[in-house]
Amino acid sequence: MLFTLSAVAMAHLHPQPTDPFIVWDQRWLVQTEVQFPMPRVLHATWHEGARANAIRMRAVVDCDRDEKRGARRWKVTCTIQDLALQAQATAPLNAVQRATIEEWDALLTGMPIALVVRDDGSILDTALPRLRRGTPAERERHEFMRQLTRRLVAPLQLDLPERVSEGVTWSEPSPEQFEIPTFEASSAMSQVVHRLDERPDYWHVQSRGEGLQLPRPLTMAMPTARDVFRMQYESRARFDADTKMMVERVWKVGGRASPLGRTPGRYSTFGQLLWLSEDDAPSLGASGFVSGEEWSRSAYAPGVSTL
Repeated sequence: MLFTLSAVAMAHLHPQPTDPFIVWDQRWLVQTEVQFPMPRVLHATWHEGARANAIRMRAVVDCDRDEKRGARRWKVTCTIQDLALQAQATAPLNAVQRATIEEWDALLTGMPIALVVRDDGSILDTALPRLRRGTPAERERHEFMRQLTRRLVAPLQLDLPERVSEGVTWSEPSPEQFEIPTFEASSAMSQVVHRLDERPDYWHVQSRGEGLQLPRPLTMAMPTARDVFRMQYESRARFDADTKMMVERVWKVGGRASPLGRTPGRYSTFGQLLWLSEDDAPSLGASGFVSGEEWSRSAYAPGVSTL
């Protein structure tokens, strides 16, 4: 790792934000791309759906605290106000792909993501409204949507220590950004170390970590070594020095399966989170399936950044 837990200088200690849930009462622009180790099927209601090698989401997400759940946690609703959803096609573009992405766009735009958040920033639970889930394909779609939309809120999970100063470091176990979206709940075992450095007008937090991704919940039968992905993680975040609130974050996660794995491909994801004012209305682009050639040409570039 780039840095490790160590003693910190005691000069210029700053308190944590008085409201640890402040990021959960804001609007955010989230841009993220997920490259799957093997194609995923985007199931549709009235046909078999379409396969995709990767998913790209650009979204405006408005988060609000709903009610307190005990002394240290809140129920939070993050609504997807606007969305551009793109999928990298595995076959020549066709009408089935267009109908599939239109249905997914319609379902996800305006969808509330219900969360339970602890005051240390941990996301304890995420849920989507009850969709039609009569068939196995519909149940897979619901779980896959839940895990994909969790990519839109997981970057908000970054909490400062109780006291911060130049060079302070702290650790975080199993952040949600390690988890690979699948058709069933998955598990990740990981550890991330954060380091804070003071800049003239903001605080800069750099993070590095590594871990293992398991393709099924820990409550089920343990997977074999060939099912495990070894993951690497990096991120950088900017905190406003006055409000102590995170206003920007960029990240990337990559992983490769065991050499004996049944899924020999690589997994990768990256993205950017930006704080939005009430008047900000970013242009997100159009939803649709994209050919492999066009995918690389249309990749989004992170916005203006000081990171």
